[in-house]
Amino acid sequence: MLEKKKVKERIVYLDGRFVPESQATISIFDTAFHNAYMVHEAIRTFNGKLFKLEQHTARLFRSLRCARIDAAMGPSEMKKISLEVLEANQHLLGENDDYWIYQHVSAGVVPQFRYEDRTYKDSTVIIYCWMLPFKAYARYYEVGAHAITPWVRRISPQCVDPKIKTCSRMDLNLGTREAKLIDPDGYCLLLDEQTNVAEGDGYNFFIVSKGVLRTPSLRNVLGGISRETVMELAKEMKICVEETDIQTYDVCNADEAFFTATSYCILPVTKFNGIQIGQGKPGLLTKRLLEAWSNKVGINIVKQALSHLEEK
Repeated sequence: MLEKKKVKERIVYLDGRFVPESQATISIFDTAFHNAYMVHEAIRTFNGKLFKLEQHTARLFRSLRCARIDAAMGPSEMKKISLEVLEANQHLLGENDDYWIYQHVSAGVVPQFRYEDRTYKDSTVIIYCWMLPFKAYARYYEVGAHAITPWVRRISPQCVDPKIKTCSRMDLNLGTREAKLIDPDGYCLLLDEQTNVAEGDGYNFFIVSKGVLRTPSLRNVLGGISRETVMELAKEMKICVEETDIQTYDVCNADEAFFTATSYCILPVTKFNGIQIGQGKPGLLTKRLLEAWSNKVGINIVKQALSHLEEK
């Protein structure tokens, strides 16, 4: 049980203990550090309240099952601890701030360094919070981000199922670095081995063509909770959605485009590999979906983010 007291440093849950962030350390032989053998979830708050904790935690345990990692606790306890971590750090939120809450589970210490027993056991569970970086993306709500397809391809689902949300993200990290080298406003958008659009570094992708929302099928992408939310909103708004293969040609000729992610929810995209998308500004349907999401969570998502650009 977490002791009820306020501290100036964020509190982290680490393997059964609540500790200050500066004391949250793991073994250098943990699989998380040694070979990125870890699955995770990131859940954001709106006005300090977690959004879709149930869905994120359920996906975490689906990933754990496929990754053959035993968290040594069930979904109910994982959710309970996540809420306790949030409560312990609420007092550190400033005006218009919100958190990510991260759930990380590794397979524990690498077997070859367990000289007495070379098997995976004693998973490492870490739950912590991180302030949403509104300043990093706020202006793109107004001008749109730029999508860049790097040379690296998304790891094939024939190798690792993308529906497992793993911390092993070399392809995505390389893609992000290349996109930023090409364009400071660039966000990577990886293609698969058949040159179909896949996903970005922690975000899904949508285009709008003649009033129809189109997004890559789950064959080659992680089924994002934000992606799912957009599809729910579209259904309520009677907007047609297609899950299908999308080629670069389709993106170049789209009327609108946007990314979806836990942090920014929906982020307009106005350029693709240097080619203007639609009118070169956030589209009408994109704005309607953002407004609907804001109404759903009781906060103006765009206004909240933009307020951080006004800080001195």
